[in-house]
Formats: sequence, structure tokens, C-alpha cells
Amino acid sequence: MLDSLSRVRRANGKRPPERAHIAVRYRGYWFYIDARDRDTKATFALLVELSRLELGAKTGTAPILTLPLGGR
Repeated sequence: MLDSLSRVRRANGKRPPERAHIAVRYRGYWFYIDARDRDTKATFALLVELSRLELGAKTGTAPILTLPLGGR
């Protein structure tokens, strides 16, 4: 079911595959997303955007200052 949404390929070699949209070398292999695979590229872009949203939610570590607004 999810095969059409995300397909990461594997290849040998010293250089990334020619048609790699993005590639990572790990333990002697290249793991990559084929530049012609629109569904996987779209899924990857969505994951990148979601991770940016998560990182953006963590702004600052300072305590929040609260002020009483009630009358007295």
C-alpha cells in the first residue's frame, strides 16, 4: 500500500547514482531517491516540511513571563 508513496533504492559505487534526487552513502551502499519518482519526492518533501514545523515549534528555552491582569 505504501510502496507507491516512498521507494528508496540502493546502489553500489563510489559516486552517487546519476539519477539520484538525493543520495546518502551508508556502509558501502548508496541509498537514494530516483529523480524520476515523483511520488517518493513528494513524500520526502512532505516529511521535510513536517520536520521544519516541529523544529519551528521549539523556539527558545526561556521561561514565559505571566502578568496578572485582574483588578485589585
